[in-house]
Amino acid sequence: MIRRIAAFRRGYPLFLCLLQHAAEPYLLQNKKGRVDTSETICINCTCSYYPGDDRKNRKAGSRMDERPDLYEQIVDEYMATGSVRQVVKNLNTNTIKVRRVLITEGLWESESSRNVGALYYEGKTTKEIAQELCMSEKNVQSYLPYSRGAYGGKRSNDAERSEEYRKRMKSAAEGQAFITETKDKEEPQTIIAPGEGNIIRFPELDKPHRESSEAKDKMPEQLPGVLKLKLELVAPYYTHRGRLDMEPEEESEFLRFAKAEKGIIREVLVHGETKLHALHYIIQKLFGWQNGHLHHYSLSDKDFDMATNRQNLEEYLKLCGTLFLFPGSELDDRFWDDDYVEGISFKSWLRSKYVFGYRDYSVENSYMRNLENIRRFRKRFKKEIANPRITLQKISEKVAFENSFNEVLEGISVRNLFKSALPGEYVMTDAMWRGFQDVMIQGVKLEFEELEEQDPKEYKAVLGYMQDLMDLRKNILNIEKMVRYGQGKQVRDFYKADPAEVVSKQREIVRGLEWSLEPYLSSGNAKVLPFIDELYYIYDYGDDWCVRITCEDAYTANANYDPSFMDSLEPVNGVIPLPQRVPWHSLQYTDRNGNKVDDELREKLQTVYLKMQPICVLADGLNVMDDVGGLYGYQEFLRTINSKDPDDADEKEQMKTWAKGMGWTGRKTKPENIL
Repeated sequence: MIRRIAAFRRGYPLFLCLLQHAAEPYLLQNKKGRVDTSETICINCTCSYYPGDDRKNRKAGSRMDERPDLYEQIVDEYMATGSVRQVVKNLNTNTIKVRRVLITEGLWESESSRNVGALYYEGKTTKEIAQELCMSEKNVQSYLPYSRGAYGGKRSNDAERSEEYRKRMKSAAEGQAFITETKDKEEPQTIIAPGEGNIIRFPELDKPHRESSEAKDKMPEQLPGVLKLKLELVAPYYTHRGRLDMEPEEESEFLRFAKAEKGIIREVLVHGETKLHALHYIIQKLFGWQNGHLHHYSLSDKDFDMATNRQNLEEYLKLCGTLFLFPGSELDDRFWDDDYVEGISFKSWLRSKYVFGYRDYSVENSYMRNLENIRRFRKRFKKEIANPRITLQKISEKVAFENSFNEVLEGISVRNLFKSALPGEYVMTDAMWRGFQDVMIQGVKLEFEELEEQDPKEYKAVLGYMQDLMDLRKNILNIEKMVRYGQGKQVRDFYKADPAEVVSKQREIVRGLEWSLEPYLSSGNAKVLPFIDELYYIYDYGDDWCVRITCEDAYTANANYDPSFMDSLEPVNGVIPLPQRVPWHSLQYTDRNGNKVDDELREKLQTVYLKMQPICVLADGLNVMDDVGGLYGYQEFLRTINSKDPDDADEKEQMKTWAKGMGWTGRKTKPENIL
């Protein structure tokens, strides 16, 4: 672990780049094909070299204004391919031009472009930005948008649509869940003083062993690499009625107005290691929401009763930190990854959350934190829980919990949940599942107890680091919130520094803590044995949106290739080596019944499995939107805008204008273009 911390301090940008583009063959290579950290790495982290740049063939002094149609071509090509590299290759241009055009249109962003853009829109000069971010002026210019009219020509329809989209960035930023669902904006925020709470501490931790051989032997030899999930918009979860819960005539009308055949349904191919946390962002993109409200996942009543042995408190507590989130967990920790700021493309930000989304650095999701929460709970309510047969319903009558009991941890991988993803011959009874799961949990629990017994100071220190991490994240959100509501001067006076600089430095500390604590966060949890038939995603507790998630099929690659290699990356002489890639032509896939897939599906599975990018394969029905009133409010909205009554004309136009501002177009999108 000491080596990992040192690697973070010496070469964090190198690690971040590799983590983001681990499946690409050209990373970390200079023009001679050698690994060279002195060269910049990729277009997402201040790079100046890229294989598609073709510098030898570029004429000196080449300018975009010599090709006035290039601006539109770049936008159109990117909207068609979704790849900067492909645009560079197809148009025979250079990466910086493509990047600046896409930044101008709000279609592409990176951490560097966000930092440069934030200072640029504060009115700072290129020289001032370069000094503040420790970059060259030339590098700063490569992340600045072009001025309007710089290259002339008529703008494309896609460019005009992207301009309309940028108008929604402000509302998207203001509507993020960490702002709308936390304290009132007028309430003074608390900020951490420099050095307060020993924030800049990097724990030197050893990664504990995380396997339970007894239970593992009962599992299939290989869990599926790709799952096909079906996500269907259904009636609110509390109704327990499934589907749309409408009368036949109403449902027929709703489907017609929503341009749907069977319902508002999406089917998506995702990597088996996709965490529920990343799936949240995928769902937001698939259905047209803007991450503006709270959410959680819940099991069906049948699966919840089975897992907890008819809602027994002791059985439930065993699963906290492995399957369920302890109901007394801190609410703010849910927003650990919500870092969207106004001025960047919301679509690109969402995408950054579900591509390579295989880690979960939530503190409250960790087994160690849940174990500590349970200990405090047992100590405080010793008398109330003395009866070992007490049920969750009985304890809820005596103790007030902030959250629901049925709230699934978001650090769980999708392939560790759905039993329908397992081979057809796999059979396990409810009693067997509870027995094997208990063995796995007890193994992990014993390791933590041994760690605490052998070195109580280190154990206590780790818990302190976790609290530091949560406090620092909350502090960053509070600073951004204060700046948003005109209190930036208070932050500047307190820290004697610019708020953007303070946030940037504190984010670096957060990343260091996440990297150091990783063995005790997501990778420190016991695994879950697949057992559920369906999972429910509940979004916006006012509108009560509900998405029913099922696994339609699962696909296994027949080559010994594990894209979760990111978990085992270790630097060698300060450099993280590239993993060996399996040639694409050597990979074949079979479904859960052992049948070989066709070539068209195989190509999509290759992308999901090797590049770790989800692909939507079916989209039935229009998108929905935030703040429309949930499923039944959306039903009324569709009725109004499709009304033929002249008396509804004014309301119809008003609602269309409002919906457009929320990003709703009324047009269906090709499935392959959604994600």
